[in-house]
Amino acid sequence: MRIVRLATGSHWTVCAACVGADCPVLEFVAELEGKGGRDSKRSREILADLTSYAPNNSSTDWIRQEFSTDLGNDIYEFRWGGKGGVPRVLWFYDENRVVVCVHATIKKDDRLDTQDMELAIKRRKDYFEAKEAGELDFVEIAEYENNK
Repeated sequence: MRIVRLATGSHWTVCAACVGADCPVLEFVAELEGKGGRDSKRSREILADLTSYAPNNSSTDWIRQEFSTDLGNDIYEFRWGGKGGVPRVLWFYDENRVVVCVHATIKKDDRLDTQDMELAIKRRKDYFEAKEAGELDFVEIAEYENNK
């Protein structure tokens, strides 16, 4: 399983898990960017938060600023406010202060669809199975983007 290292900061390493050749979180961000206007601004904000804010701030700061929420089942979300729906990135913790982002979506209300949660749980399970089998392939974000 390919894991894209988005950033390593003073507190965390933030990564995104790929499914086959695609990285759902980075594809989500790119799709927002491609829409232009307000979505482009959101795209840049999401990427900046995943590469600068999250790696360099404590999880206590994330909670205090309502940037992160515990969804249960060892799945968490980063969320960005605003009109027209709330972008969310679902993630989980790995050892050694690693955050692994596995799914992204936009929701117009506070409820998360069951299938979004089930997908995040499945990708978490797949990640740990690949890790146990020694099949995690870490690449830097620049390398991932160059090979797209």
